[in-house]
Amino acid sequence: MVGLFHGEDSFTYKVNDGELDSLEGKITIQVKEVILAGDVNGDKTVNIFDLVMVASNFGKDGDDMVGDVNGDKTVNIFDLVMVASNPEN
Repeated sequence: MVGLFHGEDSFTYKVNDGELDSLEGKITIQVKEVILAGDVNGDKTVNIFDLVMVASNFGKDGDDMVGDVNGDKTVNIFDLVMVASNPEN
């Protein structure tokens, strides 16, 4: 499973040359949330439940369709393949 942490994290440090310490430095990082391709129901994993959601909308088209994983406005075999090839991530 992909790590679920996202947000800000930081750490501080000092450098020492054997005699003197430097001033304290700080590093801050921003970790963006990873969106899994095929996570149709938004539970942070790709599994049979996502496949069922795609299959239940198979053949339908339109804007913002549940199960349109690849964004082509149609729920089709390509969406099923994307979900089926990415299980339990």
